[in-house]
Amino acid sequence: MARHARPLLEHALRLQPDLVEAWINLGNACLELDDIDAAIQAFENARRQGAEGVAYLLGHGLACLGKGGFAPARQLLVQAYALEPEAADVRLAYARCLVEFERFDDAAQVLAGLEAGHLGGQQRKALAWLQMQCGQDEVALALYTGVIGQMPEDAEPRIQLALLLERLNRVDE
Repeated sequence: MARHARPLLEHALRLQPDLVEAWINLGNACLELDDIDAAIQAFENARRQGAEGVAYLLGHGLACLGKGGFAPARQLLVQAYALEPEAADVRLAYARCLVEFERFDDAAQVLAGLEAGHLGGQQRKALAWLQMQCGQDEVALALYTGVIGQMPEDAEPRIQLALLLERLNRVDE
């Protein structure tokens, strides 16, 4: 979808460059296409047009994370988390940022109570990785097992599960 949306958004923004939501949507489309530089540029344009709110903060924070800009990502994601502390995507992104700063206990607190049953496959995969980083190995093990059942074509959860089993010295499973 992002592949089709991006040129339409770019065209609309050439005609009317003050559309804040279009800049945010373009940034998200670029993120989905792994074009981090273009995503950051789109979010910067959104900011210049007065963007605020969780959609902007989360998208820009994720773009900064993708570029390795952990300090600016943290500033943006702290604000997003303050505005919507129960939003799963915000919690996952903020916890990821905290993990980058090796603040594992803080990340675990952010993730506490996040119910995997209410998450999509990619969100569950992210939650499993974060739980593994936070030392919640049994939780991560259960999550990875569920993700593999839900997304059998995705190799990454299998690799992460193997690494986790190795860390637990349970390679026979």
